This record gives sequence, C-alpha cells and structure tokens, in this order.
Amino acid sequence: MLVGHSISKCLEEPCQCSLIAGIGSLPQPSAQVRDKPLPPSQLNPNISQPLETLILRCFEKEPEKRYQNGSELAQALEKLSAT
Repeated sequence: MLVGHSISKCLEEPCQCSLIAGIGSLPQPSAQVRDKPLPPSQLNPNISQPLETLILRCFEKEPEKRYQNGSELAQALEKLSAT
C-alpha cells in the first residue's frame, strides 16, 4: 500500500497549510498510529467536503477502509475532479 500512502502524504501537505507555514508541529509517530487525523478543513476552510472525505479515507487506521490500490484512488480523484 506504499502508493496509497505516498499519494495520501502528497494530499496531506498542501491541505495542512499551518504545518507548512510553521504554525503547527508534526505529530509524533505514536500519535499518528493512535489518533484520528485532524480534518483538513479545520486547517484550510477552502477544502471541499468531498475532497476532505477522500483525504480522510487515505488516513483510515484500518487498512480495509483505505483505498486498496492506486487505481482505486485515481478513480476517486477523477470522479471528484468531474464534479
């Protein structure tokens, strides 16, 4: 699931503008495993609900709830861009 993780990290960075700007701090590895991610819209209110849902699915703690491969994620992104 390396592809899905890599893509989710690419989606995460622009959405978490406060981290990029140096306002926040990066979570500790144990927090990444234990805690739910902060909804991207809390950091950037311009993020649409459908995009936020897609991003949060990439960060699901249970692997079976994540996109299962890059193709599945790509289809979701295409569907999102068509709306």
